[in-house]
Amino acid sequence: MSVKKNNFGFTLIELLVVIAIIGVLSSTVMASLNTARKKARDAKRLSHMREIIIALELYYDKYGMYPDNTTYSGGTSCDGTDGSTNNFFLNPLVIEGFFSKVPIDPLNSGDCSSGSYVYRYHRYASGGANCATTDPPFYLLAVRNMETSGVPHPNSPGFKCVNGSNVQWMDWADWVTGGRE
Repeated sequence: MSVKKNNFGFTLIELLVVIAIIGVLSSTVMASLNTARKKARDAKRLSHMREIIIALELYYDKYGMYPDNTTYSGGTSCDGTDGSTNNFFLNPLVIEGFFSKVPIDPLNSGDCSSGSYVYRYHRYASGGANCATTDPPFYLLAVRNMETSGVPHPNSPGFKCVNGSNVQWMDWADWVTGGRE
């Protein structure tokens, strides 16, 4: 009399194949998720840039000029990352009521001296930044270290002198714009 075996389980090979497939799928999903997070942070940065531009224009409408540079020793005003102490050019816009709070970079890391994940602003007088003396005063607004693009960001409006040299701010910033007085 022979005994018949009922094989209702999985073999070790079958289980290892399934585990390998799940591992490959999960690593693909995680890589896609990280890319999506980077794109979302970049979208937030660009949204902040639009908000800052609106606030700068409101400031200009009220005072007839853009905010002056501040005491940041690096020569270019920029926001820090803590939301309070290093927001050199943004704090006056909050004080004036053009922002309810200072927009902070989504990664909230770096500082003005390192240039990591900060928003940069500088107001130049006529002839500043190697532009011709006939150029009106202007501001430059930039964001560095976008995560999903190289320099420059494909949607960056850019900014150039009206006359004189063609200064390339896009060499060091991913997204740049400006406004003339």
